[in-house]
Amino acid sequence: MIIGVGIDVVSIDRFQMKKSEEFIKKLLTEHEQNKYRTVIGDSNQNIFLAIRWALKEAIFKALKTWDEFTQLEIRKIHGAYECALNEKIKLHLSISHEGQRLVAMAVAERI
Repeated sequence: MIIGVGIDVVSIDRFQMKKSEEFIKKLLTEHEQNKYRTVIGDSNQNIFLAIRWALKEAIFKALKTWDEFTQLEIRKIHGAYECALNEKIKLHLSISHEGQRLVAMAVAERI
């Protein structure tokens, strides 16, 4: 049963200014921080941050709750973004971007 749908739209270039260590630690889990540090190039780093921000915002909206960003870990597996929440809720995630705009959608399903 679908329990919620969330969507978020961000401007990718906004993350150019948000690369402080403090911001990174508030947004990313430790695993995500390690992955971020391997990303080469400013534009790729901006996209990495924008994707995680938008997906986490969309997830919180789908769940109708709010928590720390670091409570959610976004992983890219076989080309698809995933976030394991718990064994009772499955999250279906999707992103798309064109130019400097990125949209993320999350559908929360009770299983």
